[in-house]
Amino acid sequence: MTATEIDGLPHKGRAHSETFLIEPFASMFWVALEQYKAEMRKQPLMAPVRHDFLVRSLKDGEPMHNGYQGLYERISKAAKKLTGRSYGFHSLRHMYGYYLLNHCPNPNPHSSRKYGLELDRVKQFMGHARVKTTKRYARQDAHLLYASMAAANFARLSGGPKTVLQARIAYHQHEIKQLRQLALEAA
Repeated sequence: MTATEIDGLPHKGRAHSETFLIEPFASMFWVALEQYKAEMRKQPLMAPVRHDFLVRSLKDGEPMHNGYQGLYERISKAAKKLTGRSYGFHSLRHMYGYYLLNHCPNPNPHSSRKYGLELDRVKQFMGHARVKTTKRYARQDAHLLYASMAAANFARLSGGPKTVLQARIAYHQHEIKQLRQLALEAA
């Protein structure tokens, strides 16, 4: 493909084609990319590869720039093998937006939020043209909202955690306990 053809590929719902990687996902991406490329080099092919496309057909080595379904099935199968659940490409975008809005350390010294970037900034990172689209992808963490309400109720009724931070700590300690129990059961 020519540079013009590559630039003409659709960037569904995005205002620009740039991709912003954040840590720890940026480092994880490059490591996974190297692993993927090494595995692809091991695959036997009927014909030599004569292109720079990352994703290629396992049958003939041709680029899969239009082979969404085949690529989706490969990603979904790999995700199911690793996590027990099927995920697609859009799951990665949702996770990215969710992380940025709720859990990413906020470097803005003027923000009232220590974690989670402002919605307008997340919109820019995701490449969305409209904030409305970003809101769909990057929903507010229901667990954080639940912890905030639980803190208020618990503090009023029982003398429990007095602040949202204390309630969040208690909530996440409970989550960690459950995760450790799941890990023990899986081992």
